[in-house]
Amino acid sequence: MNQHTSPASGKWVVAFDQPLSPDMGDARSLLGGKGASLAGMTAAGFAVPPGFTITTEACRQVMQHGQWPEGLAAEVDEHVARLEAQCGRRFGDLHDPLLVSVRSGAAQSMPGMMDTLLNVGLHPQLVTENPQQWPHFWEVYAGFLRAFLRSAADLELPEGDHADPRTSCERMLALWQEQQQQPFPETPRAILQHSIDAVFRSWHSDRARTYRRRHGLDDSAGTAVNIQVMFPSQVSGVVFTRDPNDPHSAHLVIEAARGLGEAVVSGDVTPDRYCIDRSDHQQGTYYPGESGREVRALDSAKELEQGELVLPPEQIRALAQLCMRVEEWYGAAMDIEWGLRHGELALLQCRPIRGMDVLLDREAARQEAIAHLRAQLPQGGKRSRKVWVTHNLGETLAYPTPMSWDIVRDFMRGDGGFGLLYQDLGYLPSEQVRKEGFLELICGRIYADPDRLAQLFWGGMPLTYDCEAIVADPAQLEGPPKVLDPDRADAHFLAQLPRTLMGMWRTARHMRQEAATAEKTFEQEILPPWLEYCRTETATDLSQLNPAELLATLHERIQHCLHRFATASLKPGFHGGLALAQLQGIFARFCESEEATILARRLTSGMAGDITWEQDELLAQVAHGEACLEDFLARFGHRASGEMELATPRWREDPEALDGMLTAAKRISLDDLRARHQAAAQQRQAAEDGLDETLYRWGARSHGPRIRHLISRAQTLLPYREKGKYYLMMGYDLIRRCLLELARRYDMGPDIFYLTPAELTDYPQRRDELRECIEARRIRSQAHQRLDLAPVIDSEQLEQLGIPDESDSGEERDGIAISAGISTGTVRIVHDPRDAHDLGEGYILVCPSTDPGWTPLFIGAHGLVVERGGTLSHGAIVARDFGIPAVTLPRATSWLADGERIRVDGNRGRVVRIQGGDDGDL
Repeated sequence: MNQHTSPASGKWVVAFDQPLSPDMGDARSLLGGKGASLAGMTAAGFAVPPGFTITTEACRQVMQHGQWPEGLAAEVDEHVARLEAQCGRRFGDLHDPLLVSVRSGAAQSMPGMMDTLLNVGLHPQLVTENPQQWPHFWEVYAGFLRAFLRSAADLELPEGDHADPRTSCERMLALWQEQQQQPFPETPRAILQHSIDAVFRSWHSDRARTYRRRHGLDDSAGTAVNIQVMFPSQVSGVVFTRDPNDPHSAHLVIEAARGLGEAVVSGDVTPDRYCIDRSDHQQGTYYPGESGREVRALDSAKELEQGELVLPPEQIRALAQLCMRVEEWYGAAMDIEWGLRHGELALLQCRPIRGMDVLLDREAARQEAIAHLRAQLPQGGKRSRKVWVTHNLGETLAYPTPMSWDIVRDFMRGDGGFGLLYQDLGYLPSEQVRKEGFLELICGRIYADPDRLAQLFWGGMPLTYDCEAIVADPAQLEGPPKVLDPDRADAHFLAQLPRTLMGMWRTARHMRQEAATAEKTFEQEILPPWLEYCRTETATDLSQLNPAELLATLHERIQHCLHRFATASLKPGFHGGLALAQLQGIFARFCESEEATILARRLTSGMAGDITWEQDELLAQVAHGEACLEDFLARFGHRASGEMELATPRWREDPEALDGMLTAAKRISLDDLRARHQAAAQQRQAAEDGLDETLYRWGARSHGPRIRHLISRAQTLLPYREKGKYYLMMGYDLIRRCLLELARRYDMGPDIFYLTPAELTDYPQRRDELRECIEARRIRSQAHQRLDLAPVIDSEQLEQLGIPDESDSGEERDGIAISAGISTGTVRIVHDPRDAHDLGEGYILVCPSTDPGWTPLFIGAHGLVVERGGTLSHGAIVARDFGIPAVTLPRATSWLADGERIRVDGNRGRVVRIQGGDDGDL
């Protein structure tokens, strides 16, 4: 049981009323949030049932060695004895036993993710010795056993067991012995040890690990364990010192129900709800609850009568006054769990109300964004209107952290890797675009400024985009500006015009020449040295570098990846996209736009060299046991869902993130999967074979050679849109490795992504200041995510920024068609592919956007609706390859409801709610 390891803090166990010495470190990290809160309330003199905390340090030792460290058992015994002396009762006594609760308590709150056991110390001998004294014993003991078996051994009684409490207890004890092959622990001390072990183990439960992965929390931090004397509440509940649903109101909220508070916290009852004035504590609105499962205390000598007011007015006032004192002490709106017995109030734990800081910051964030955009409006002249349009970068970088945004914004400047691509092609971005770029981060979303985007091509030309046209069709930003605005012409315009026109001619010629050799240049000149660089850098042991060397390595990797290699890796895909646009433009001269789009897409689907298809096939092979997960990670482990966000763990770091994808991939056979890909290739071949007949029908046979040339170029180069990103993400992975090593040294965890590269240089000297910045930025980021933004922001409607548009509540909406076809199915709304498991078959996948991490979810889908993405987005390309219709529809995840049926029309870009019946697929 013992490991010869001494705690760095000096003790494995700390009592609630024991002051922390300076050398014991940060209270929250050592005691967890709950333990630190209980210690703080005790120190402040509030009525808190006594107890003690086993530190997170002990949990880490148990996780590492599989047993309790030396000295922990003795310290637990010592503190139990101390509780016995404080309460005048003995733990395990058969007449008046001391009972305790055993609860988890991580440094970062993880509500409901770990285990809690109440009434620890109960034993059947108690009722054998004193049957009349404990009339509710078997009911209370059954509740304890149910939680204990679930926590300590993952055992449950069969569904539908409605036996009387004593019989249920006997069945649970028999189940334990049968499954564990040993008798149930005989003494309360042994049960306490098992309960503590159960809480330690719950740190690694599936739900806890999923929660930490989703919220970017440290998996190695461990949990504290809080052992607290049970307070036998007749009434208990929660107080919110500000209304979580109306944070700017002048009232607090009390929720109260009979029995212990566990039923309220778990949601097993609907408690009475009282809205109380925060200043004079007078009762306002009262909402009666509904009874449900009551969690009893052992000592239930006098229970409240049904119909009797759960909290009379004098107790409401006393509770409100007490909780406002707690808020004043902590200086924040608090969530406080309380109990009441015979008029005595006790505080069982408290914490800041989750999300209250975000709610209070939301309006400030909105107003700040409005002011920022107003400052960009043109001053004077004829033009006063301005718009901002969501950029396709937001498909894979939604709500970027400050670290990711700082690095990517620099990449997207006219002098960054993206802008250098345009300069290499012969374009001349303006000075403003070279310095500032053309992107804006508005309430956490990435938008393009059309005025600056127009300057990415020819800074000296007064070309722009038409505001009205963009509002009607944001896709117009996918092409160059075509509107001449004389107001933008400066005094040098006419003098520079001949030079600019000559530059345009040279650029067109240069692009044609470069497109012809783009594939060969990339494969033979660019890719080999890049792969060698990645191999060399991956082998570098970053832990051996001093801080200055590590920071220099970080900046060098950023430069090499995003300002040298990225420029070259983007070119083949750029030329492929240009060929597709030209092809579609020629088709549109001879047929309807919809037909032109469908034919162009069909001619470029099911192509060879599709890296996304290769990823999906290999993942499916893993799911069906035909390949090893290690094979997949060796090739694709540097990727992830949401991979443009540097804070996102790569698959090689978190293979469990693939579980949902493997489940989805297993639902369809490999033969069916390959048949789908082959079908797309056959459709493409059929369109090519029928091209002469199509051109003859259009009267466009003279354009045949040019069209076939563009088809060949598009088919060759379009796969590089995904291939280029595949290789670029290798460099992104190298950048993340540097940041993770810095985070390890500075003990920052995921907080490092709320800083910028420049701030890392002097972080050790500015630690306290930057920690405050990190917390403020985290709150602001969450506040931004609570705001509803339109895909086009119009300066004439800035006051509506962030406010949901409820004007369109119809049964159908028009979006952008990105993959042809019509299909009907059941909506499955997914915000993160890691959380998607059993979606069923024949569903319509509805999600914010997609990247390669989403592709396995396409396997069982009959259609796709995304909130962001154009015709060359990842989702559009894969949907066409899978032969399913797809539509881009802003706010789809909030307009639609999971489980309803819709029709996706990928020909017209329309989504329609349907009532019953299946209109079939076309």
